[in-house]
Amino acid sequence: MYEIFNYKFAPVEVFDRRVGEANIRIMGVGDGHQSATFTAPEKRFDMMFAYMFSFDDVVKNTEDCKNVLLMGGGGFSYPKYFLSAYPDKKMDVLELYKELYDLSIKYFYLDEAIQKFDPAGERLNVVFGDAYKYLKKTDKKYDVILNDTYNGDKVPRAMYAHRTIKDIAARLTPNGVYAVNVFCMGNDLTKRGAAMKNALDRYFCETEVIMDKINEVSKVVRNCVVVGKRPRE
Repeated sequence: MYEIFNYKFAPVEVFDRRVGEANIRIMGVGDGHQSATFTAPEKRFDMMFAYMFSFDDVVKNTEDCKNVLLMGGGGFSYPKYFLSAYPDKKMDVLELYKELYDLSIKYFYLDEAIQKFDPAGERLNVVFGDAYKYLKKTDKKYDVILNDTYNGDKVPRAMYAHRTIKDIAARLTPNGVYAVNVFCMGNDLTKRGAAMKNALDRYFCETEVIMDKINEVSKVVRNCVVVGKRPRE
């Protein structure tokens, strides 16, 4: 299949592709890929990207994790897996564009995940609007906050602002964890990724960088995750 939607914020493409032995569906926003899903019924809720496995390790390894905030829903790949994997946890998702949520329902099997794992609508809450403004006005606390606020391949400037990281730290429980999707090259963070690590060092008691081991010697820019644990008082 191939569909294109000319939204005001960017053109969005939805198309199918064969990758190895798998059939996948891709969401392209502007000049970059926003999300993807397997189309086989038995794999529709599986994670595809290495950085999502890193996000999931954070959720899985955070003690007493009950409430998670995901900044940036995109094609809702990780929320689908989250619903299927953690029946005792809840997630709020901040998505700027309702159009992407609607496409996720229609083409990326989010409706199936909700019907199967959250029919009462008690575990997945989607908030439409600017994620960074939400952080300033909410008084809700989270055990884990995941940041994946990309518009295709474009990075919002607010992601790297110290005021944003300060706001995020304030929205975490005392033992809370913040994980943000950034870029690396081989075993090294990019300049922006290193800036993120330095910023988290200022606002968190412990930080680390999680890189997948598949492409560690590659010089191609790829995703990795920078993590901050236990916000400083």
